[in-house]
Amino acid sequence: MPGWRRTDAEGFSLLELVVVLAILGVLLGMAWPALSGWLERRRLLAAADALQDVLSVTQQQALAGDARLYLAFVPLAAGGWQVLRSNLAACRSAACGTQVLGDDDYPGIRLVSTTFSGNQTEFDPVRGLADNGKVVLESRDGLRAGVVLSSVGRIRRCGEGAREAC
Repeated sequence: MPGWRRTDAEGFSLLELVVVLAILGVLLGMAWPALSGWLERRRLLAAADALQDVLSVTQQQALAGDARLYLAFVPLAAGGWQVLRSNLAACRSAACGTQVLGDDDYPGIRLVSTTFSGNQTEFDPVRGLADNGKVVLESRDGLRAGVVLSSVGRIRRCGEGAREAC
């Protein structure tokens, strides 16, 4: 064709790049609500897994160290919470115990309830027996997950991602 020259330049034109970026923006906008809900659920499940691990490790430390250990589930101001490990009963602050888990580790996850007497459990150093109870966590979306501890020391999950409801 007269007046039409073909160049050997390769690549995309600016218009093609703008169209692709616009399509990606629309797709990301549609996927974001589902992605944020998935992230919130993963954060809740990670907090419940960490709580289960803390209970299990504390039970093992009580058995290995031949010492009675306590875990206290302490609600803080503004919906915050922490889990403290101590060898003292009724420990409610970092002055007498070690914080092993808390809301600063899992933002947006709150401690809804515990059924432990005095919000604490005690691990026996001889057989690993414990006070039975349950700790329930909740995400911003209202999903709940938790950990159940039986008096014989069995630790299991409940709620979101588990067979048993909290």
